Amino acid sequence: MDKAVIDNASSHDGVTFGELVRSIPWAVMAIISAVSFTYIYWTAFSWLKNSVYGLPESYYGHMPIVPIASAGAVALNWRNLQSVKVRPNLWGFALLIVAAMLEVIGKTRGMYSVVSLTIPVVLLGASLVMFGSAASRILAFPILFLYFMIPPPLSIVDKLAFAIQMLSTKIGVILVRIVGIDAVRDGVNISAPNYSVRVEAPCSGFQGSIALIMVATAILYLTEGKFWRRVILFLSALPAGLLTNSVRIALIVMLGEWFGEGAADFMHKYAAHLVLIASMLLLIFLAKWLKCWKIRSTLSW
Repeated sequence: MDKAVIDNASSHDGVTFGELVRSIPWAVMAIISAVSFTYIYWTAFSWLKNSVYGLPESYYGHMPIVPIASAGAVALNWRNLQSVKVRPNLWGFALLIVAAMLEVIGKTRGMYSVVSLTIPVVLLGASLVMFGSAASRILAFPILFLYFMIPPPLSIVDKLAFAIQMLSTKIGVILVRIVGIDAVRDGVNISAPNYSVRVEAPCSGFQGSIALIMVATAILYLTEGKFWRRVILFLSALPAGLLTNSVRIALIVMLGEWFGEGAADFMHKYAAHLVLIASMLLLIFLAKWLKCWKIRSTLSW
């Protein structure tokens, strides 16, 4: 048989992703898998709701955006996914086994942060088993992006938050001194001649830093650009968050020193959202300056 005929025949082997997800057997299997997944991870979902998202001073206020963004990333690649051939990859079972082991260990020891961290691993493993490598390469970003709503062990979170809290306080004091206010720092306490403030963990900028890193990751996924430019953009997310939050701390001290506690309280109450917006605008400006702004041609919807 002619080689061209063989190649043409082999290119039409198997079912496509689009054909599979429209089939009734797959729909039944998907429902059963979703119910089983929810049952297995119900305690982890409850822990996330009550011990992470439900806290008044949670660092994960951006959580509702994450699954929406992940779904959007799938939608942006939907046309590409439709034509991908489904060739199940058994290496997905390796991911599922590792995730299952960690899930059991985490539940046994009450380490629900570890259990939660296995959720994207299970989803990626299931994708490999059901759809194969080609489809999973497309789905990998939306799945792994979910880590922005899943915290590492809280001991690690606390250490990172404290480090950023200290840095924000130090930079804030430097900015205050630049304008001529004789401010003194003691840990996370800032004392000026007529006003003092303590930079608590919620004001440290850690939450904003997570949100900025998330935005930078999304920009890098959506746009094209030279590798080194994209690395610079990603690495700039944390400094941008630190700088804008430090400016906020400095402004609180300045207003408290010059106009009294009422002015400082007003800034403290209403400046958080403005700081986040300013940080994102700074990141977007940097993306344009680095020429990481052209939408990827491989996206399709």
